[in-house]
Amino acid sequence: MGHAQIITQRSALTAQALATMGADSEWDRCLRAYLAWDTKVRAQTQYGAYDKAMEAGTLGRLDLESRFGKGWMRHPDAQGEFESIRAMEKDADDAFTLNFTVPFWKAARDLVLTPAPSLAAALFKAAVIEWEEVWNDSDMTADCVEILDADLARFVGEAA
Repeated sequence: MGHAQIITQRSALTAQALATMGADSEWDRCLRAYLAWDTKVRAQTQYGAYDKAMEAGTLGRLDLESRFGKGWMRHPDAQGEFESIRAMEKDADDAFTLNFTVPFWKAARDLVLTPAPSLAAALFKAAVIEWEEVWNDSDMTADCVEILDADLARFVGEAA
């Protein structure tokens, strides 16, 4: 998916989210946390410390290839530098997971587990479940379809 397409989809999702605010303080609290962590995660992966570390790793690999050729990974003189690059990337990935991914997924779970205060909120929740693949989170103990069914039943009756 192109960069402009992602920005457009994220903008639409954010506008949909903001349209659900004001009906319930618990929903609003969970929504604010989700949006804040979503923003932090996207910033880290696009232009933050995590992105810079991954870019440094890519540049390091390119440098190794320019000095040792296409088979640089098998060249004994490149191994020490390559191990340093991989260790730096692993440290960045571990820090990103701990400091951003874990709280982001918690915020997504908390939002999904919070009863939607309106039909708009239920539809946004469905989008979050799909967009973030919340059903695939190993810490998500509830069934996302059952959660949506309960929300929708409150707003559109049993026909849902």
